[in-house]
Amino acid sequence: MNSILERRVSIAHAVTILAKGGINASKEEAYIILDFLYLMAKNHPSGIDMKNVKNPKVNSNSV
Repeated sequence: MNSILERRVSIAHAVTILAKGGINASKEEAYIILDFLYLMAKNHPSGIDMKNVKNPKVNSNSV
């Protein structure tokens, strides 16, 4: 498993991803957003069983 501290998304790629979502962000703003997201991921409990996590794209309108 790779370390969370290993940054895999470049600032330029983050700006592109945000732009695709309709968010106009500068490189500085994208850096702050990425920094926040990496901090959240670092502090997230890692003991989650992914088998029990539902995929929202599959049968999203069914009960």
